[in-house]
Amino acid sequence: MQDDLSLVRDHILLPILQTMVVQANSETEGSKDVLTRLKLMVGVTLLKTVRADIYQVNTELRRRKIRVVKDPESSRLELRYRYGDQLVCIPRSEVRAEIALRMDQYITVVGELMDKKE
Repeated sequence: MQDDLSLVRDHILLPILQTMVVQANSETEGSKDVLTRLKLMVGVTLLKTVRADIYQVNTELRRRKIRVVKDPESSRLELRYRYGDQLVCIPRSEVRAEIALRMDQYITVVGELMDKKE
């Protein structure tokens, strides 16, 4: 089971990851190229996995009665959120690094899902 802080981090980071996947998918939609369509299929599977994780995180936050609110002091350099009396600050550079790491993890999961379908 995740601790509160890691749930809050997931709540902040997963929607950013979802937006990136949606944008990548929209760039490849409508292509007639076979490999580009394959990329879109992987992107759609990736999006479903990310959305399922967002749903799980939000459900767990509700179950624990944790409310996360974006702090008005957020800037271009860092994301600031509050939950309870806690303040969570994540520098943008850390956000980029964490998103890259998570994207790699999700790609591995999607690869495993595709292997199971064979």
